[in-house]
Amino acid sequence: MQLIKQLLLITILSLTSLLACGPGNYYSSFSKENYYNFLDASLVGIEEENPLYALTSSGKIYTYDKRVEYYKEVKQQLNIEEWHTYLDGKLSQKELAELLYSDKGSLMERYKKYEKSVGSDAFKNYLAFIGKYDVDVMEKEQDEFLKLRYLFLNMRKQHYAGKYKEALALYAKYQASVSGVESIVHEWIDALRAGALQHLGQDVESNLLYGKVLENKTNAHLGYYDFKIENDAQWNALLAKTTTDEVKAKFYFLRALKWEGSPLLEHESMAKIAPNSVWFERLTYMLMQDFQEEAYSYEVAGNKNDKYLKKARKIYLLKEKRFLQTLASLQNPSFFSLYAQTYLTFLREGELDKKKMSSLSKIANKKEKKFIDILNYLEKSIHVNKSKQKALHASLEELSKEVSPALKASLFNYTALHNVDLYPSMSAKRVYSKIFTDNSYYSQVMISRDAISADSFEAYVEEKNRNFYEQKLFKKSMSVLHKDAVAETLAILNIKDGNFKKAQKYLEQVPKLNRRTEFNPFNVSFSGNNRKKKGKGYDQRKFVKTMLKLEEALEKNPTSAIDHFLYATGRYNTSWFGNFTESASIYRTLNGFDEEEATHILHNYKAIEKEYELALKYAKKEEFKAKISYQLLKIKLNKEALVPSLGSPWISFGSDGWNGENLKNKVRNSQVLKEAYGEYKKEYEDTAYGREIITQCLTFSYFH
Repeated sequence: MQLIKQLLLITILSLTSLLACGPGNYYSSFSKENYYNFLDASLVGIEEENPLYALTSSGKIYTYDKRVEYYKEVKQQLNIEEWHTYLDGKLSQKELAELLYSDKGSLMERYKKYEKSVGSDAFKNYLAFIGKYDVDVMEKEQDEFLKLRYLFLNMRKQHYAGKYKEALALYAKYQASVSGVESIVHEWIDALRAGALQHLGQDVESNLLYGKVLENKTNAHLGYYDFKIENDAQWNALLAKTTTDEVKAKFYFLRALKWEGSPLLEHESMAKIAPNSVWFERLTYMLMQDFQEEAYSYEVAGNKNDKYLKKARKIYLLKEKRFLQTLASLQNPSFFSLYAQTYLTFLREGELDKKKMSSLSKIANKKEKKFIDILNYLEKSIHVNKSKQKALHASLEELSKEVSPALKASLFNYTALHNVDLYPSMSAKRVYSKIFTDNSYYSQVMISRDAISADSFEAYVEEKNRNFYEQKLFKKSMSVLHKDAVAETLAILNIKDGNFKKAQKYLEQVPKLNRRTEFNPFNVSFSGNNRKKKGKGYDQRKFVKTMLKLEEALEKNPTSAIDHFLYATGRYNTSWFGNFTESASIYRTLNGFDEEEATHILHNYKAIEKEYELALKYAKKEEFKAKISYQLLKIKLNKEALVPSLGSPWISFGSDGWNGENLKNKVRNSQVLKEAYGEYKKEYEDTAYGREIITQCLTFSYFH
């Protein structure tokens, strides 16, 4: 049994490379590009933009290209700087970039432009040498800077020709004469040597060199990708040639990053031999990126009860436990190792370990102290309530002054995620906080306006005194809207919410906005959406004018059943289920809607139901009552269809949801609908309208 457990653990810890920790972006529209990240690369001696140490579990397909491009740019820039110094500034860095790296004409043709400014035969001869390669020229060259570059070019020629022994022989013969030159070219030569040794089957010597290449400025990615261990014999031979634990840790690091590797097991081994090594910290950093992403994915997942998500979560927690045990075993942990423990535990538990926070404070330098402040801010964000929100946003402003742009963005993203529930339903601040980190923010701003009430959007636009966070929220949300978008939005939302005087005012501000329907929005039919073509259609302006006339008529005669019915029908038909939805929807998806929009629809149904109930109250004829009651029945059915949207994405009627439940079956099994349809049948089966409805409406057949 113990053996089985060990094998199971190894299998779990070995799943793919640097992370099979999580389910990825399960049912979430939040962006992995824009999520929060409080793992600053500078804490482990890495430049923030270096993709070699970036998150690898998402977008692996593009990671290689990003790394190659990054080191290509670094290599070119450092090469230009060296030539700039060598030529005593006779050519600017911009001119050197054009000379050496432009694709306009040949190299020597480009040089003619600068020949007079440079005035160096040695430089001209070197440029002419590129592509010809001649050892005799190298031997005659007395300038060590140029001689080193001649050596690289000749070695590269032999390497590309498959003459690896000849390339190594050139190095052996001439390296002593150029060893005193400080230049990035030594990095290029080491990479050529490592590759030649690998081709010649000298794996140990090759891997030793690739370990050195990993620390290069211009081509570290070659050390990462070309380091190869194929069996235990090679690995043991490599370690036997390694003299220090720091270098051993580097090789464990390289082996951990291979796709077939077991990073958590390598991490454990490194903790035993070199817990204070920079390579241990960098592997901790890379693993933490993936753990952080998984914690984020789970936090924003749409349906935490999904069986696949549960399985992925279980595997993740096993990995996290093992990882934290390794960090906890360190006798004198560095700041980052202790920070990683504290932060990762917080992401799962939502509480900071006070003892670890105290220890962090004792060992933190000035730069590291800001990360303690960040952790305290994150904890406050989770537990903030409305009364503390103002103070939280004030502390965000202060904290943002002290951190990098990347950390500042992460603080905003984290704040947005944890401020959603502080704002009321259908409010602009709630909706825009919820989509703040969405991976398709532009389209989400366009779509999500349907979830906002007209009054809230108007207040959001007109607000004068926004706090620091809300200024950022407003600026970002407004930045993607065109000139007339605010007036258009308010016209449409006011139609949706039944504020027809305001709708008319905003329609006048946008003459081009006047959507049409081929249906009559004051007609009803047997179908739920009332889409029965009869007579002329309507446009928004005519519709709003008619609704205002109905309001005037009801003010004069509040007991008019027909006016209440027509008013209620007009509002019903501008809802998602009606025949003039486009008049009151900024963007209408055929698939459904999310929780926020469903809440908005349900809110407006209350007013619509009230109007139908008044029509029913004042109606005299049974046939008319049957028609009114059927509209109320439609609303009950629609509300039942909306229920899946509360807490998860909405699935269209008749399709399977995340848990496999069919919405039709849900309707069939609804006791509320069963009773409502039963009451309607009992009340109106003796009317002509009622009999026709009961016969033709499919939903009645569900409750026989």
